[in-house]
Amino acid sequence: YRISASSRPETPGALALQTILANGDYYTVEYRIAEGWDAGFPRSAVFVHRFVRASNISEAQQSSNGDVDMQPGDVFYDGVVYIQVVGFNGDGTASVFLSY
Repeated sequence: YRISASSRPETPGALALQTILANGDYYTVEYRIAEGWDAGFPRSAVFVHRFVRASNISEAQQSSNGDVDMQPGDVFYDGVVYIQVVGFNGDGTASVFLSY
């Protein structure tokens, strides 16, 4: 999938991905560039959040290396959902692989 940075909605691609789990919880996948509204981030990154329906809480998810600000090559896997950051494309988009 190709996702656009939140600060660049004019670029081609979705602004976020969402995958819904069997229990009603869901994950979102977003790309944030350290500019504009997101200038406070130390680096551009893909973020995965899990929204827990029962508690109405959003939880940032760590990649396999322990970071929440995922970089190219980083993977998130919870035993069901697999997300890998393939790369940052230089045009305000990121490529990610998502399967479940």
